[in-house]
Amino acid sequence: MEAKSFNFGGRTLPARMSMGALRRFRRETGQDFLKLQTEGEVSAEALAVLLWCCISAQSRVDGVEFNVSCDDFLDRVTPDEVSAWYVDTPEAGGDAGNDTEGGESKKKGVPA
Repeated sequence: MEAKSFNFGGRTLPARMSMGALRRFRRETGQDFLKLQTEGEVSAEALAVLLWCCISAQSRVDGVEFNVSCDDFLDRVTPDEVSAWYVDTPEAGGDAGNDTEGGESKKKGVPA
């Protein structure tokens, strides 16, 4: 799987989807992200929590310090930053190049 990253607080952090990230998401929200995605019910907030989970999990694996709570992370990121990260993930269907049109994503369940 391709290594993903996200710029946060002046740092480039690893942000790859993994089973650990999905487990963290379930612990944080009580919901199964893949089920939300399949049902087309992924909110911008859910994507932001998922991104935090991906960064947390991959930072731990890579030995990168990331001591930011989920709430602190959500306070500092914008919906546009989160959406841009997610649309380019394999889980969302790939390349973000031309995936939005008039503010609406062409991918099911991806808020623009």
